[in-house]
Formats: sequence, C-alpha cells, structure tokens
Amino acid sequence: MENLSFPDLDAKTQKSILFFAFTSLRKNDL
Repeated sequence: MENLSFPDLDAKTQKSILFFAFTSLRKNDL
C-alpha cells in the first residue's frame, strides 16, 4: 500500500478497510 498522508483519517480508514476486508474474507469462506 502507498504511504498516503491522512493524519486524522489514517486510523479510521485503516480500521474500516481492515474490517471490510475481514468481513469480505469471512463471507467468502462461508
């Protein structure tokens, strides 16, 4: 991933992306 500079969004977006990816993988497993 590219190192983009979003000081405030960084943590929230990373958690959102990780959560989205995690749920997507879980759905694919099911």
